Amino acid sequence: MMNKTSQFKSLFQSPQTSFWDDCKMEHFSNVSLEGIFQAKMGEQTINVYIKVKYSYLIMIQGDKQLIANIENAIIYMIRDGCNDVGVKILKGIVWLELYGEVKELFNVLKKQCIQIDFVLKYKVKKLMAKGTFANVFLAENTKTNELFAIKCFDKNQILKSSKTLQSLQKELKILRLMKHKQVMSLIETFETVSYVFVVQEYLRGGDLHDYIAKVGQLSEKKVHSVISQLVNGLYFIHSQGVIHRDIKPENLILRSQDNVEDLVICDFGLADFYNLDGNYLYKQCGTPGYAAPEILIGQSYDYKVDVYSLGIVFYTLITGRRPFQGKNTDQIFQLNEKGEINFQNLHLKAEGLNLLKKMLELRPDNRYSLAMIKQHIWLKRINIKTHLSLQNINLPESLKSGGSITPRTLMTKTYNIKQVLKTEHNQSTERKHYKQFGGRYNISIGNFTNLQGIIS
Repeated sequence: MMNKTSQFKSLFQSPQTSFWDDCKMEHFSNVSLEGIFQAKMGEQTINVYIKVKYSYLIMIQGDKQLIANIENAIIYMIRDGCNDVGVKILKGIVWLELYGEVKELFNVLKKQCIQIDFVLKYKVKKLMAKGTFANVFLAENTKTNELFAIKCFDKNQILKSSKTLQSLQKELKILRLMKHKQVMSLIETFETVSYVFVVQEYLRGGDLHDYIAKVGQLSEKKVHSVISQLVNGLYFIHSQGVIHRDIKPENLILRSQDNVEDLVICDFGLADFYNLDGNYLYKQCGTPGYAAPEILIGQSYDYKVDVYSLGIVFYTLITGRRPFQGKNTDQIFQLNEKGEINFQNLHLKAEGLNLLKKMLELRPDNRYSLAMIKQHIWLKRINIKTHLSLQNINLPESLKSGGSITPRTLMTKTYNIKQVLKTEHNQSTERKHYKQFGGRYNISIGNFTNLQGIIS
């Protein structure tokens, strides 16, 4: 436990002078925790009723209501002069201390906040992958001995570009929304003088790319199981207003060895919140061979870009090969852009082939939405045990109808698509390393020599 504030400059803190935000909240559904606590601000201590909803802490006393957005606030356990255990939440130069039954409160808040005592809670075992902005370590929880994957960001590298910092902040925001068995989520986050540590589940089974390379094409029954899981997980991602934009076998991880019955969608480094105006941190991104054609040619796009990428995965599973194959990235890019796919001689029943073609429609208006896919007869076949349970997800209005969003004129391109898109070279380099964290973090460059002292 600690009795003093952090002595370093946080990436996520601004010099705030007020702990509370100027807003009100009338609806308290989906509350993570609520109860009576003793609140201390300065020298004053009062009994208050606390509610936690997502990244908001609501404090109620009588008819008064105060709300604070605690996203990326610093949090740690403390003891007061009477040796009572409490939680301290720090926003810039202002803070709130809460006392009482704080163990559960801390466990709820830590997902939204930043902790500062990484070396006390985790013992780093080994380096698993190196990247430009982050390395991935295997670490052991010092209390439970459970293994976790730790994505470690070098703050000096992040601070070189405001876009890199924005990307990290967005990725954390998205990961905190993910609460689904088939989707990678965030467990907790730490920050020190030099690093940011993102703690996630340790997946032991390798990625779907390596599984396909080992076993070749899959049976239709096994493909049905895989696609059912991915539709389920992707449907949840979209229900949170998020587009993944990099669905591919390298980002689909088996929870255990050789078990494709339990897949996890990973790597939200290129994900973003959907907006109708197409105003994204990175507009044109993805991996050549898997990206939807509308992204490649610079058109506006919606959630259906993920449907197309999932269709490419579907095709790869049933054939053991990708539909767009070229000698280099440029050739793959051009073939992907044209979107001409050979559907001849696939080992797939008629209804499965129908679904595959609908997912890979070149025109987004003609392409199936996930709402339509989950109603397709191939996924609802009763002679296959796997099924979808998607009825209770609250979808954005744009997804409920099952139709497409009307394309709008794309804003002027600000990035070179071939620079933003991941290359085949990067993919081959990634596969030499740990497969859970694909994309921008697994390219073999970067040097985290200062971290070696943490490794046991």
